[in-house]
Amino acid sequence: MTDEFDVRAQVAESIKDRTDEEILAFVEGLGAEVVLEQAFGEMQRRFRPEAAGNESAVIQWDIAAPDKAFAYQVTVNDGTCSYVKGSKAPARITLALNLQDFLRFVSGVLEPLDAFMTGRLRMTGDLLMSQAMQSWFEDVEQP
Repeated sequence: MTDEFDVRAQVAESIKDRTDEEILAFVEGLGAEVVLEQAFGEMQRRFRPEAAGNESAVIQWDIAAPDKAFAYQVTVNDGTCSYVKGSKAPARITLALNLQDFLRFVSGVLEPLDAFMTGRLRMTGDLLMSQAMQSWFEDVEQP
C-alpha cells in the first residue's frame, strides 16, 4: 500500500459526519497541500471521457483555508482531464468553497445543489456547465 493510497483512504473515512473543526484538525495533521493534491488526483482518476464528450473547459477551484487560499484549475479537453495548482488560464466556471466544504463536496457528502442553495458553494461564469460537468466524474462511494 502506498502513502498516496493511505492519504486518500484517510480523507474518505474522515469527512463523513465530522465538524468543521474536526476536518481542519485532520487536514492540519496531513498538510492542506497534500490533501488537496490527493483530492484533485482522485478527481482526475474519476474522470469519464465518454461523459464529457467533445466538451472542453477550464474549471477554477478557489479553496479558502483558515490561514491560506488555494487555487487549482481542472482542464477537460479532447477526452482528457488534468489539473494544475494556481490560475494559469481563463476559467469557464469558478467554484469557491472553504476547505472543509470542498472536501465534503468532492467526497459526495455535500450535494452540489444543497451547497449552492445554502451559499456554501459560490459559482461564477458558465453556471449551466456546472450541471453538465457533474456527470463527467464517477460518483464517490460513501465510506
